[in-house]
Amino acid sequence: MLQLARGKLQGRDLPVTFICQDVLELELPFEFDAAICMHSGLDYILDLRDLARAFTSMRRQLRPGGLLAFDKCLDEPGFYRPAYTDSRTIPAGTAVFEYSWDRKRKLFNQRCTVLRMRPDGSPARTQVLHRMKPVALGELVGMVESAGFETLEPPRQFMVSDPGMGIFRAL
Repeated sequence: MLQLARGKLQGRDLPVTFICQDVLELELPFEFDAAICMHSGLDYILDLRDLARAFTSMRRQLRPGGLLAFDKCLDEPGFYRPAYTDSRTIPAGTAVFEYSWDRKRKLFNQRCTVLRMRPDGSPARTQVLHRMKPVALGELVGMVESAGFETLEPPRQFMVSDPGMGIFRAL
């Protein structure tokens, strides 16, 4: 993704610094006024201890009074649904999406299989599995506050029209 971002900046005179680091162990040479983590970035952290470490790591990079905004799958009754499959025609071929929810392990699984033809006419299949971890709202807010943040607005249930982003202030 950084390579794509760099490509988008080619030919533009913009002061952008790209840094690739693990969110669990951020070590940047400067602090920020705000951090934003969107589009399920934190949902892929499947261990709750690691999620707590991520909040602590982000807090260290924010100035006092800085803001942290993020979206997160919440472990609530409306999150869990029966499994289903969907498919879409895409320019490269067909994408098949299999969705399932595991309430016992508290995981959401999305398997995407892309079926396409190679330039030589032979079939190709690419499969990607995404796993996301929902967290109970109280537990999530507790983690963030333990990391040194004050809750300004807790996350709400995700809806397309309202991503339910939580907003927290660094203490």
